[in-house]
Amino acid sequence: MAEEYITACHLLEVPFGFPFTTIPKYPYERGEFILLNVEGWLIPGRWRPGDGGSDWLELPGLLIELTERILYHIVGLVVPLDRQHCLN
Repeated sequence: MAEEYITACHLLEVPFGFPFTTIPKYPYERGEFILLNVEGWLIPGRWRPGDGGSDWLELPGLLIELTERILYHIVGLVVPLDRQHCLN
């Protein structure tokens, strides 16, 4: 069974409480909405590979440069879930 996630931040492309899962894919295309694990932090954003020698993750109003000193891996392509989660 695939992991399920909900967003817990208002500064993302999707709304707070957005339910989703991920699916593996390779290669990931420029601009695809992915879930990235950056040193233990799970961050959904747009994939920008290889611009200027670095990979990037794009969030609304923010670009995160993924240099060789940062440990990261792509968890998968973000896929919305149809049902709503209860946040009690």
